Amino acid sequence: MEVQARSRTEHTFRFLAWRRPLSFLSILSLAYILCAVLHKYGTDQIMTHEKWWTTSCWLFLLNTPTYIVLFAFLLPMPSAGSKNLPKSDLRHFRTLYLSLVTAGSNPEAVKRGITKMLPLLTVDPRVKIVLITDEPKDKLFANLSSSITLVTTPISYTPAHAKYKARALEYFRTSSKLASSDWVLHLDEETVIDAHTVRACIQFIQEEKQYHLGQGIILYNAHRFWEARLPTIADIPRARDDYGKFFIGPRWVHSPFLGLHGSFLLISGEVQNAIGWDTRSEAEDMWLGIEAWKKNYKIGWIPSIVREQSPNSIVESWRQRSRWFGGMPKAKGLQARLNMTLWILETCGGPILIVSWRHLTLPFWMYYFLIVTNVTDFWSMIYACLVQDVDSQLGLPTILFHAIFYAPFALICKWIEGLVILYTILRPPKGFYVVSK
Repeated sequence: MEVQARSRTEHTFRFLAWRRPLSFLSILSLAYILCAVLHKYGTDQIMTHEKWWTTSCWLFLLNTPTYIVLFAFLLPMPSAGSKNLPKSDLRHFRTLYLSLVTAGSNPEAVKRGITKMLPLLTVDPRVKIVLITDEPKDKLFANLSSSITLVTTPISYTPAHAKYKARALEYFRTSSKLASSDWVLHLDEETVIDAHTVRACIQFIQEEKQYHLGQGIILYNAHRFWEARLPTIADIPRARDDYGKFFIGPRWVHSPFLGLHGSFLLISGEVQNAIGWDTRSEAEDMWLGIEAWKKNYKIGWIPSIVREQSPNSIVESWRQRSRWFGGMPKAKGLQARLNMTLWILETCGGPILIVSWRHLTLPFWMYYFLIVTNVTDFWSMIYACLVQDVDSQLGLPTILFHAIFYAPFALICKWIEGLVILYTILRPPKGFYVVSK
């Protein structure tokens, strides 16, 4: 089982290694086709060769998230490989906790992930699996393997600010007496990992001594992949982000200024003890990342993959997004505002440009640049769809069918998220909604 899982991830990374040349050729080809179509229908008349700048050029700010995607897709995607440092140069660590937090709403998903994790305890004796839940939901997991450490947050536990997931994480931090040399790989309740992931995390801990946080790639194909088509399509933009903003932040800038996942998030005990999880924000992952950055802790990129599953309906997907966006304002600071702004532009920028296209006057360089960046947005959805299907080892006809007919709808789903954001602003979510999966 371990060998098969490892080869699956390595097989996917072989495909990821072709990302830059494949993206370069695809973006140029699609841009050429779009230019020809626009010329045929006369919409290229908005282009002028007489001016280098017009008032319409300010609209280029709407496409800022896509510029980030374009830049990211032209960067190499490194694969796992040891630096072969001498033992004396490796960073020591005491324990690597594989941590799942659950409210008990999706017990079958939790048990499924835990079952697949158990063989990973043989990878390294310092690896431990921890399941964190609330009282009295711990009874749902009483019959799990004795190899699992079940941490139950008492009803009576009331930190100063933290609620929901942050409360459970704060209880685990304090009750387990987390040491600076301990590390926690934070995972969602349904996350599936393999030996490749564990080895990549251990290698990161030992060899990347300048970093105290790490983030890798998340795919949404762990269970019932493509059975619920709309939620699967809606998660393609999320998968795309791991080759875009969530790749640039950890890999090149080493800062969470473009956002952070709450899953596949590796954090040292030193950082968690210095900051804690006692926050009012429901986006506790982003909050901790920003606070860590303020204290000069850096984040690095982990060249591996974990797999999760999409919500079971499109309504659940949108309620999930509403919870995320609703929690962002509570993570104060410039970075939190930047994350919110980029998310709004991602959902609203494209539709505004499309609607206003015929009424613009653009210098030729801006005209072609906008075409390239908008084509990049489209291609990135196709690419994210391809990666998930290749990782799932689907047949070539199925992979091509999904890329051609389903991936374009992912862009529309991304734009529809703008309505979810508007709804969240008008009616902020109350409480912590647990998504059904």
